[in-house]
Amino acid sequence: MRSIRECGAIIFDMDGLMLDTERLALKAWQLAGADFEFSISDDIFITIVGRNRRDSDRILVEIFGTDFPIAAVRNRYLTYLDRWIDEGKLSIKSGLLELLGLLDKISMPKAVATSTEYERAVHKLSLTNLLEHFPIVIAGDQVQKGKPAPDIFLAAAVQLGVLPENCLVLEDSDTGIQAAHDAGMTPVMIPDMKPPSKKSLAFAHKIFEELGEFHDYLRESLALM
Repeated sequence: MRSIRECGAIIFDMDGLMLDTERLALKAWQLAGADFEFSISDDIFITIVGRNRRDSDRILVEIFGTDFPIAAVRNRYLTYLDRWIDEGKLSIKSGLLELLGLLDKISMPKAVATSTEYERAVHKLSLTNLLEHFPIVIAGDQVQKGKPAPDIFLAAAVQLGVLPENCLVLEDSDTGIQAAHDAGMTPVMIPDMKPPSKKSLAFAHKIFEELGEFHDYLRESLALM
């Protein structure tokens, strides 16, 4: 694991890290579950945070049983979520724009590696005017194994043309930190809804409360005024 100063590229997660979407997603899942008389608790939702669609669906069926109408519930979830996104309820996290400005200033290569499907990811990034900052977007439906497997981060490193050990990863979830660690990268955690697990505390190079705090740390590390 390299220090932040030694890293030559940075890979961003999207939901919960750059975009304040996890609380919208929680509400959408809970409403969708209730529509079909299933109670999706906060704790159940946390188990699928950071996971791709395939793995999330598998986990929910394991929890609720084979009678759980996963396709119908997910479609209802997306109906709620997309309505709110189209209504302008999607917002970016505090400190993100300042961080992106700093990375542009120092010409740091960067990419997005998100468990969200590619078309949905690009749509969210476009709506929030973030897509212009990221020439590389690797999505959950573009790799065989989702987080916590390292595949998505390794694919991002290939696209960046940077060795995995030279990549820094910004993540909010335990699954993302595990994936970045197993990819041989330098994981940095900015938790969102769930505090870091013991494993994340061990794997993360640094943990910050918000992106603005990481921005300030990065400036100091690079001796920028």
